[in-house]
This record gives sequence, C-alpha cells and structure tokens, in this order.
Amino acid sequence: MVLALLGAIAIRRFLGPRLVDHGATLDGLSVIVLMIFAIPLMDGVVVRALAEPFELAGFVGGAFAGMLLCNLVMAAGSWPFLDRRDALTAGYCAGGRHNALLMAVLPASADADIFLFIAAVQFPLYVMPTLLEPLYRRLLPR
Repeated sequence: MVLALLGAIAIRRFLGPRLVDHGATLDGLSVIVLMIFAIPLMDGVVVRALAEPFELAGFVGGAFAGMLLCNLVMAAGSWPFLDRRDALTAGYCAGGRHNALLMAVLPASADADIFLFIAAVQFPLYVMPTLLEPLYRRLLPR
C-alpha cells in the first residue's frame, strides 16, 4: 500500500497538469482495464447464480452492507482530522478495496464460495459511486 501511495505521489508530481488535461482519456482507459479484469473474474458466476440465486443474493447484499459500513466508519473516524472531502474519500477507499486481488494468492482448492463472494463484491465496487454521488454532492461544499 505504501508503494502504491508513493507511486501515486510521484506520478502526480511529475504529470499533474497533464493528468488533468487528459482526464477523460485516462478515465476511458481505466474503464477498459477494469472490464478486461472483470470478465474473467465473473467466469462461472452466471451458472452459480442460476443454481444458487439466494446464496449469491446474500453475498451481494453482504458486500453492499460491508462496503457501506466500512465507508461510514472510516469517514466518521477521519472527519475530525481531515477536511470533509478527504474524510469522504478515505471512507470510500476503506469500503471499496478490491478483494479480487486475493484470487491471485488463493489455491485452486479453496472453497468455491470464496470465489463467488469475491465476484459478488464487484457489484458494489462498480455501482456504489453512482449510488453515493447524491449524498456526496450534499455533503461537499460547492
């Protein structure tokens, strides 16, 4: 995590103005990379969803609840120390960690439910920004 932070600081320092100028292009590239990552991650999820819809629904519901809870706890805990925007950003980052990276270290013999849960966590990762946008707009000064 520290290495990622240092990398982000270095990139921002050296490319800051150019990042702003090319923000739309970078956003588009991010979507393409996420889609390339998500497609293999969702392999087999449709079959499991059809076979076990209530289990998948429980995982998706738990993923949404967990993300919201982590978001709330981190935002509320950091609010006294950070400005409002940074506290909300810290909350979102705490709740929106990408658990799919765990798949790289899990053995093939791991319980199949772990892989289904990791796939279910992708739903709030992709949907939550849109759901939280109205709340963030109200909480952030213009």
